[in-house]
Amino acid sequence: MAYRFRAKDRSVEHAVRRIACEQLDKAVASIDDEDPASAIHDVRKRCKKLRGLIRIARPAFERYADENADFREIGRLLGDLREATVLQETMQRLAERHEQIDAAALGGWQVGEPVRDAAERLAEARERLLQARPRVGEWTLAADGWGAIGPGVMRTYMQARAALERIGESHAPRRFHELRKQVKYHWHHSRLLRPVDARDLKERLDLADELGSRLGEHHDLAMLET
Repeated sequence: MAYRFRAKDRSVEHAVRRIACEQLDKAVASIDDEDPASAIHDVRKRCKKLRGLIRIARPAFERYADENADFREIGRLLGDLREATVLQETMQRLAERHEQIDAAALGGWQVGEPVRDAAERLAEARERLLQARPRVGEWTLAADGWGAIGPGVMRTYMQARAALERIGESHAPRRFHELRKQVKYHWHHSRLLRPVDARDLKERLDLADELGSRLGEHHDLAMLET
């Protein structure tokens, strides 16, 4: 199923539960069916989508803080495994774009020591994802309709605007990284709301996706430089 609300959802609460279950099931399936590198990437992506989902209903979702912390920790459990791959891919892209870098000379170049416990961490992530699944059925929202999600949409958008303004004060990489996170959340929210106004939201989605990708490259280069 697509990551979006549907007209036939009985309520926002029902939609949030449905989408959360879909993302949890897909994350577990990727661990079971895909190679470790692909599974790590997919699980982290699903955790970010889950956090974006509950963030849209944050003001109406009493358990937001606990659930957000749990999904964040599952993602972090696999963070350095994914980071090593991203840094290697970033170096390779630089070699492809700039002739000063000899791609052949990179050989077996890697960042740091290889992490050997990927299987163990994926197993732990799988267990925590399975533990989260029954909790979703107990989620309740204190509001419905636009009252359940409108404040969350606006809050995230304003946080993105504030993060953009702070970049004007400092070009520190952490400022761009914070903007990237808020842009990604806004992108997730626009995806969830796509059925509301497909034409206008399509343009917003494309812009947020492009901005998020460029900020992502900035983050990868900053990590590589460090």
